[in-house]
Amino acid sequence: MEINRNLTGLKAIEYNRKSSEDEERQIASLEDQHAENQKVIERHQLKVAKCDIIEESKSAKKPGRPKFNKMAEDIANGKYQVISCWQANRLARNSRDAGEIIGLLSDKKLIAIVTPGKVYYNGGEDKLLLYIEFGMSEKYSDDLSANVIRGMTSKVGRGWWPGRPKVGYVNIKYEGEEPVQIVDEQRFPLLRRAIDLFLDGNHTAPRVLEILNDEWGFKMRKTKRAGGGKMSKGKFYSFLSDPFYYGKMIWGKEIGDVHKNLKRLMSEDEFWKIQALLGKRGQARPSIHTKLPFRGLIKCGECQSTWIPYVRPRQMVDGSLKLYEYIRCNHDGINKKCTQKQVTIKEIEKQVLELLDQITISEDFCNWAIDWIKKQHQNESSEQLQILKNLENSLEQIQGRKNKLVEMYMDSLLDGQADYKKRKADLEKEEQDIQKELNALKARTNNWMDLAIKTFNFAKNARYHFEHGTFEDKTLILRTLGSNFYMLNGKLCVDLIKPFFIFKNNQDLVNVTFETIENPEYAMVGATNGDLEHWFLKWSG
Repeated sequence: MEINRNLTGLKAIEYNRKSSEDEERQIASLEDQHAENQKVIERHQLKVAKCDIIEESKSAKKPGRPKFNKMAEDIANGKYQVISCWQANRLARNSRDAGEIIGLLSDKKLIAIVTPGKVYYNGGEDKLLLYIEFGMSEKYSDDLSANVIRGMTSKVGRGWWPGRPKVGYVNIKYEGEEPVQIVDEQRFPLLRRAIDLFLDGNHTAPRVLEILNDEWGFKMRKTKRAGGGKMSKGKFYSFLSDPFYYGKMIWGKEIGDVHKNLKRLMSEDEFWKIQALLGKRGQARPSIHTKLPFRGLIKCGECQSTWIPYVRPRQMVDGSLKLYEYIRCNHDGINKKCTQKQVTIKEIEKQVLELLDQITISEDFCNWAIDWIKKQHQNESSEQLQILKNLENSLEQIQGRKNKLVEMYMDSLLDGQADYKKRKADLEKEEQDIQKELNALKARTNNWMDLAIKTFNFAKNARYHFEHGTFEDKTLILRTLGSNFYMLNGKLCVDLIKPFFIFKNNQDLVNVTFETIENPEYAMVGATNGDLEHWFLKWSG
């Protein structure tokens, strides 16, 4: 499908964001972003009403920006077709928001993202560039959080809950030591009475909760932001279904035993009896269900429903709890009698790795291709270099005029200080406009070369990053490979974007190694003059 590069008359939304985070204090102000975006909007003749200009002062490191989420929802509903922003990193600095933006492009809901230096269309090459740029923006946050996660994982291994204490327990910190949990003497006995009452089989869970709150006066522990009130119904069901209270911790994908010194609220036998009494509400899904790859990405090839990943905890013979990760059809599509069976997450990952193997290129070919691109770029950049030289000469001339203006002012050849300030301001405005044009031209000159180089590097390294990445990395890598993801008879099907489709169909070429070629330089130069040059032009076109 040909990409529509004519944006004239399309409905657009302008998004301006500035964070108070230290690393972003030098980012242009909201007013400056708006001024630059207005120029881009005017250049592309986009339709932007005053109510379609968004300003948000919030960090993009984590999902949850209200105005961003509303914008994404409006785009998905067809209200806007184009986003105008100062830079791509104004939109996303985390994988989830990045995946949502790229998903809107993949689904053709979003036609383009326009910035002062680049237009990102909904084609494969631009989506790949966005993926890489979003990933670079997130790297700092990932590096910073890695140490925190490592510390929390270590704490689980020592038997202590790393987050906010569970209801019935409180944190205590001894001098020079990390915080650990002890029994909440006020609430622990009441919760134990509630368990006994429920286990007698004569009271429903809602009735036990009513007695706990209204007759026994139970109140949640008050914190700075919440608490101090009755226990909610949802909290009570989560409490009854939490294996922590018999001594088993689930934190992320870590499973550990609660420290032997911490008093249990119930026995393991009591826990499983409670699950039986709860029926369908027993053993509620842990929060880690949201931390699985491919959520919302894969459709069913039979009924067009979304496939959803989930975790199924199972108790082993030795009493330990083991988690099994699956993905299955949600059965909410046009065919309610869908016959597709669930598969394991590991099976999907195995198929993605097989696909990545088919588009992976050798390091020798990658290095040679990048050299070829740089030479090609050098041959085609003479016109851009001349324009750059003209702009730089204009800047030098303006500097000379500014120096001359100072001399005229010192020799009293101007009509006072007001005349001097006006002429100086005019020159500075002209200088700023030329500098912006110069910066934009430099960005455009190098952009296509950067995209090509990043594409080859991605194809070389994607398999490694998929194997060692987070669940969000895996989702974004798969989404970047193409579109129209669906499962049919246990097989994952994907429509690859153009560069990766060509890599897949030219494995004999892209996996060449210099060690297997007697005269590699001659062989590659020969290819340059024939099929390979045509292949590059086809890929870049």
